[in-house]
Amino acid sequence: RKDPMETIMQRITFLSFILCLAVTSAFAYDPPEDVDDVAGAECARYAEIMTRLDDEKDRCTGLTTLEHHVDGPEAFHCNLCLQNPAANRNQLQSEQESLARVCPKEPHNVIACYDYAAKAFAQVDRAQELGCGFTGHRWNPDMEAHYGWCLRGNIAQSYLDAETAARLADIEACRQSH
Repeated sequence: RKDPMETIMQRITFLSFILCLAVTSAFAYDPPEDVDDVAGAECARYAEIMTRLDDEKDRCTGLTTLEHHVDGPEAFHCNLCLQNPAANRNQLQSEQESLARVCPKEPHNVIACYDYAAKAFAQVDRAQELGCGFTGHRWNPDMEAHYGWCLRGNIAQSYLDAETAARLADIEACRQSH
């Protein structure tokens, strides 16, 4: 039997890949022919997180990064990644460390918070598909609300994992009762 969380994450991965390809194709970028779904999904995640890291730097420093890219920062990062996915694997952590140096007084766990918010969003979506009727902050359908709560609250990874597990348990109980 397939894990429901795995199915949810596969849906997000596929949708992120489609979005990444749509954004890049809208700006006349042709990804290499050998780009597969996994690389595309990794690049979509990479582009989203890099854009959020840029946004945090902009917010903290008052400067604007990537304003000169007409196709927007997500398409810019997605294009870079699709051109050379292997070169970008360590870039996320490096950029997060750079953000911590530039803005040391604020929490900046952008990578973990993005991943947490994406899982939360997928779980809320799954609960809605099942008609579970859950309410409250844990079930907010706005991914940005989950991301902001995590980032601004400087939430420990163990608490994020507990929230994800609690949603998963609720979804499983709902699924079994329907």
